[in-house]
Amino acid sequence: MLFRSCLATYCAFLGIELTSIKPAPTPFLDESKDEHCVYGKDEPTGELAGTAASPLMQVMYLARLARHDLLRLINRLTSFLVKEKWKTSHDKKTLRLMQFLKFSREWAQVGFVGDPIEDLQLVLFPDADLASDKSDLKSTSGVMLCVMGKHTFFPIDAISKKQTVQSLSSTEAEIVSGNYGADRKSTRLNSSHANISYAV
Repeated sequence: MLFRSCLATYCAFLGIELTSIKPAPTPFLDESKDEHCVYGKDEPTGELAGTAASPLMQVMYLARLARHDLLRLINRLTSFLVKEKWKTSHDKKTLRLMQFLKFSREWAQVGFVGDPIEDLQLVLFPDADLASDKSDLKSTSGVMLCVMGKHTFFPIDAISKKQTVQSLSSTEAEIVSGNYGADRKSTRLNSSHANISYAV
């Protein structure tokens, strides 16, 4: 399975055994308690600097294909793939990602369709956190597009993207996310008049 390939590649780069990776129930470290998750020019270069792209690109493919819950973390980590930017905190976050992959290896994305096509509609679910990136206090937009009906729920696409400016409130961050989702999804559907419902 694809998750095994992700874990095997990671272990091969570090020269460790798969059995040394202990499962973790969440993909994120608690940065308020982890003294290694610091930000600044004095943080040491990470062990995976220059080589993290291979295991992370495999996880990104998995995330985009069927594990949308991984998008937030993997997109953030891949923004530091330049060797000079990769720090020890990114090593720790990558390890935690692999621990979560091992924990959730049986998880699967499920979609079901039980309605005629005329009873289906596109529904967009936008959301955002507030200042989740501790390095610059910018928020992250999360958007999921689904086909829905009375007996239908089928995910089509999902996006996690760091916002380009700081938001002053969670409401502002969510408005930015909703606007981004509406614009992006209409573009992908090749229509500015796509009939999309918004779940708020």
